[in-house]
Amino acid sequence: MSAARMLIIHSMQARYRKTTVDFVRAFERYLPDVAVEYHHWRQPLTAALRAQRFDAVLLSYDFLSYRQSAHWPAIVERYRALRDMTVRLIALPQDDYTYSAVLDDTMVRLGVDTIYSPLESGLDLVYEKSAGSIPIRFALTGYVDPISVDELEHLALPFGDRPIDVGQRVRDLPPWYGRYGRIKGDQAREFARRADAAGLRIDISTDPGDVFPGDAWYRFLGSCRFTVGRKGGASMCDPDGSIRACVETYLAGRPEAGFDDVEAECFPGRDGHARMSAISPRLFDAAITGTCQILTRDDYLGALEPYVHYVPLADDFSNFDEVLELMRDRDRVESIVAASRRALIFDGNFTYASFAAAVFETDVAPYVDISSGRSAVPDVTAAPLELLQLVAPYHLYVAWLRLVLLAFRAGTAGSLGRFLLRFEDMVGDDESAIEILEPESFEANAVELPFRKGRLNEMAIEVARHLIGLGLVEAAIAWTRRAAEPDAAEWEFWPWLSPHGAELEAQR
Repeated sequence: MSAARMLIIHSMQARYRKTTVDFVRAFERYLPDVAVEYHHWRQPLTAALRAQRFDAVLLSYDFLSYRQSAHWPAIVERYRALRDMTVRLIALPQDDYTYSAVLDDTMVRLGVDTIYSPLESGLDLVYEKSAGSIPIRFALTGYVDPISVDELEHLALPFGDRPIDVGQRVRDLPPWYGRYGRIKGDQAREFARRADAAGLRIDISTDPGDVFPGDAWYRFLGSCRFTVGRKGGASMCDPDGSIRACVETYLAGRPEAGFDDVEAECFPGRDGHARMSAISPRLFDAAITGTCQILTRDDYLGALEPYVHYVPLADDFSNFDEVLELMRDRDRVESIVAASRRALIFDGNFTYASFAAAVFETDVAPYVDISSGRSAVPDVTAAPLELLQLVAPYHLYVAWLRLVLLAFRAGTAGSLGRFLLRFEDMVGDDESAIEILEPESFEANAVELPFRKGRLNEMAIEVARHLIGLGLVEAAIAWTRRAAEPDAAEWEFWPWLSPHGAELEAQR
């Protein structure tokens, strides 16, 4: 029996939040009987890849977020080939209400079989074309990764030793999300004001400069006894980005303008037709770090009850004194924290494993005959390619991509891989050699250089230094070999990806 094959189209970068990385890699980690491969959207969709057949192709939300790009129509046209490569084409969008008509049209043009959306309402408004013809199922924006729980919960301090009473970071959404999009930030500011007046130790901010990257977020949350929150979302769609463009232009000339002024100028009468709410994975983050949640009364996955799993806060803060009183009841708070951890973490209902299994069992397995032998052996280069993208700093990944493109244009693609291997061989075990080797050293030792132009060789040597230092030579060479599959015409689509596109044009 052949394993089912799944291809994931993604846009992973090293700077992405852990939640995003975990979401994209969930199928690889938790579907052991499925051969999962990756394709970074910046890589060419080569003829060799288009000739392969997959049981499912997944469009991850990080890839679909590029629908805001002016190049999106060309990207969609290129990726229409996916329809002929797979039995099932599955889309996993987020923030569906932004560039909603573009997203909706993309689903139709690509021939998507199923959409998984985090929106609990307003789907008919977002998917005017798709809603009647494409099944839309519910998916959270993030889940619990059992592999990470043990590691992350150790970042938290004992509850009694936490120096912050209430902490939170909230993104202050711009006006084109509508009034409902701004309510989360308004709640955070009002809670901070009241809590400060009550003498609590707070660290609540909506300033983008105060955001914590990676594990620093869990360390921060693990130093807070409480956190405050609610569902996020929007109350307005921006079908093609024109509302956003109007708002940005208007605020550039009138930075002090209030929401009402912006609304009158850019979207009069369009706000509030629907409340498109979504649950944030911050619910799980707080449960992992044992931080007690103060939440607006609402339905949270049908799993959380007020006073049992969270401290309920009225929309108008009318019960704020009651909230303060409950916060002082240590036994009650610890009971709420424990119940929340059981419901969100340990019951296993909201893990990436359960999510991946549900997608496969609902939208892949019923439509494919795995016993037919149609599925092929996974591409052995997929892992090193993913390693290069996930481990390397993003600027290094882009630099190597640029070198490969230029090498193909210069007709020296073969020498690029040999150059990297010889560079690694010359360095050997002497790490200091990475820093001192110059282009002249290679010329003196008759080592083939990739380019005729000196500055490009200098760039190649600088990139090679970093690749060797990170142990990514094998991954980089595997990427180069995959890129060698298409003929020259395959590269016509890619010059705009590089900040140095002019260099690419100069090689013609």
